[in-house]
Amino acid sequence: ATSCNLAQVGIDTVFLQNQFGCDSLVITETTFAQNDQTNLTATSCNLAQVGIDTVFLQNQFGCDSLVITETTLAPNDETFLTLATCDSQLAGTDTLFLQNQFGCDSLVITETIFSLANIDQTNLMATTCDPTQIGIDTVFLQNQMGCDSLVITEYVPAETVEAFDDNYSISTNDILEVDILENDNYDAVIFSTGALPDGLSLDEGMLSFQPQSNMSNEIIFDYMICDEICPDNCDVAQVIISINQEEDFIPDAISPNGDGKNEVWVIPMLSQYPKNKLMIINRWGQILYKASPYNNDWNGVTNNGAPLPEGTYYYSIIPNDGKTPTKNGTITIIR
Repeated sequence: ATSCNLAQVGIDTVFLQNQFGCDSLVITETTFAQNDQTNLTATSCNLAQVGIDTVFLQNQFGCDSLVITETTLAPNDETFLTLATCDSQLAGTDTLFLQNQFGCDSLVITETIFSLANIDQTNLMATTCDPTQIGIDTVFLQNQMGCDSLVITEYVPAETVEAFDDNYSISTNDILEVDILENDNYDAVIFSTGALPDGLSLDEGMLSFQPQSNMSNEIIFDYMICDEICPDNCDVAQVIISINQEEDFIPDAISPNGDGKNEVWVIPMLSQYPKNKLMIINRWGQILYKASPYNNDWNGVTNNGAPLPEGTYYYSIIPNDGKTPTKNGTITIIR
């Protein structure tokens, strides 16, 4: 027999006996058996584990086998990373050891490069009325780790506001509706004007005008436009409206009530007849007012200055030029 237990090596004699005596003799020679040997190799990143380790595996009678393990130092796994940053203080190389309870598992090497090329860039353009602000302004927007984006704003001077004069022509019985800002140069504008003549209205540059019977042949007024962003950036223009009086136009009413509107009877055609004569007659044929020549100044009174009551009266206009016939019609006084 063989045994890995040195105490069992040798010759053993056994007498087998029954109750009467021995039956047989058993002689056993036990020799020393060599241990079974297993060689293993392993790696570790823990320097304390590097070397040769021998393990005897034994049962209750002795050793069964021998396990020899040779452990060598394993090189670290290396991972290389490259990052970019817009914060120069974060640039450089960083080495990180990731470890478990037995030692390091891997090595992470991160190289962080400072680069403005990785910044998000937004380009803007704005107008300004402040000459000192004209130019390029750069703003870095940052979070706690560095800048996120770059905003570049170019400030340009506000466009110059230019208002140009307007000239219009209209006949007595027509209506003029035009945009007086149409030929002006502006972006966003504030519109203003002074007092306007009777019969004329303006709404954000839209002009509406109907001539009144007692108006002169020309209406003139000024207006101003200013930039909304730069209210000091303004310009002024003039509007001229020429009224083409119809040759035979005679107004048929006046309102001499003291409100300053249509107070006197203006007959444009009389400027062509300097020797004219005018008579105002009631329904019974009585002459209440007469003038020779008439100078467009009758305000609904008699020659004695007494106001005539409201109502309709007859008129007779004699041109006295030797060729134009007398013009007859009615005129209404409204108070």
